[in-house]
This record gives sequence, structure tokens and C-alpha cells, in this order.
Amino acid sequence: MRARAARDARDEAEEELLDALTAGRPGSHEATRERAKRKGFDVDAPYLVVAADAPASGKAAKIRGAWERQLATMRCSALVRERGATTVALISLAGRRTPEPKSLVDQLHRTARAATAAAVALGYGAIRSGATEVAAAAREAEQALAMGRRLFGPDSATAFSDLGLYRLLYALQPLPELRDFRDQALARLRGKDRGGELLKTLAAYLATNGSPTDAADRLHLHRNTVLYRLGRIEDLLQADLRDAEVRLSLHLALKIGDVLDV
Repeated sequence: MRARAARDARDEAEEELLDALTAGRPGSHEATRERAKRKGFDVDAPYLVVAADAPASGKAAKIRGAWERQLATMRCSALVRERGATTVALISLAGRRTPEPKSLVDQLHRTARAATAAAVALGYGAIRSGATEVAAAAREAEQALAMGRRLFGPDSATAFSDLGLYRLLYALQPLPELRDFRDQALARLRGKDRGGELLKTLAAYLATNGSPTDAADRLHLHRNTVLYRLGRIEDLLQADLRDAEVRLSLHLALKIGDVLDV
């Protein structure tokens, strides 16, 4: 009973510490740095933030427990907690031979899948150091998780650095101009596109550098079907898809939609 109470108190203290570090409130960095140091976590050394989410309910606690055991076995200092359906870990890379995080992330991904017996989406940020950078690292991990799950599926592991243009669009997400641009570019198409077939065809066409043949292969359709849909798209948008500027605007509008719909 006492051991359980002590463990719960320790877990609560570590959760509060991780919350304080990831909140990044001005003026609190030195205090949280010292609190972390007393817990054996050196935020001045390189660290990594990883976030994971399993679609099935009640899995976050299992991921947390599995990660804590694995990281203890690896002798990695870490702070791990659940936030709703998401599990977040701040992991020290001090003393590791290579700062490349992919092998560690792959291990954590396998562990999470084994613990939950389910698909797990995972995101991670850049390696950082210093108490002032923890909040940014956490934001990167959460954005990589959200966008990676949408773009690559529910069993993906995505680095923030792999998001490319989405990194910029995610940062601009609060701006109304972003939604206005998307709506202006695609409104005519979206209003007539029952079932989303035209948008899917447009996305495939743009993703294959304007190749109807490659778009047909990607969509598992006959080339003539794709050509018909592209003609319909041009009619609705009153635009020429052979125009590079038109393609750029439409491709950007589709990517903005990916971010807004997360």
C-alpha cells in the first residue's frame, strides 16, 4: 500500500514537471531546470520528445508503462506521461554514441505496438537542449504525430523534419488567410464533388507531376477515367491544369486543407 502510494506520488510529481517543461512559461525555465536536475534529468544535455497515439481507447497507459520499462532498461533518463489518448515522453540522449534518434524511435514504436496489440501513430521533434527549448520540441512532436497520422496512416512514425511544407502551413494555421486561400481555390470544385472523387483525382494528378497515366495507376483507374475527371475539374475551376501557376496554387490549397482538417 505504501509502495503504491509512493509510486503514485512520484508519477504525479514527474507529470507536473513534464507539464511545466513543455508549457515553457517565461520566467519559469530556471526553476524547472533545477527541478528536473533533482529528478536526475539534465535538460542542458541533448534530448528528444516523442508523442504516440493509438486509435483504440485506454491504450495510453499501456504505452506509458511499456516505454518507462524499456527506457529504464536502456538506462535513458526520461519523463513520460499520458495526455488523454496521447503518450508523451521527454527522453535524455546524454551519453548516447550517436544523436541520430531513428533507431530509438523505431524501438519505441515497436514497443508501443506490442504493448497495445494495435496500430500506433508516433511523432517526434528535432533533438534539442536547454529548458527553454522543451516546449518547442513538444510542439514539434505533437504536430508530427497529428500530420503523420493523417498523411501516412495510423501506424506511422513521423519526424517533424519530414513534414516539409506542412511545417510552415501548420505554423500559419491560425491565420484566416489560410482558410480563405483554400476556399477560394477549391470552392467551385468542392461544391460539385460528391464523394470527393474529383479532389482525389486532382491530388493524385498533382502528386504525380501532372501525369494522367501515373495518376490513373495511383488511383487504380483507367487513364480515360482520369482524363475525363481532369476535364471536369478544368471546367468547374475555369482553369488550365497545364499552367504551372495553376497547379502550384491548387497543390498548395490541397495541402492547406490537410492541415486545416487535422
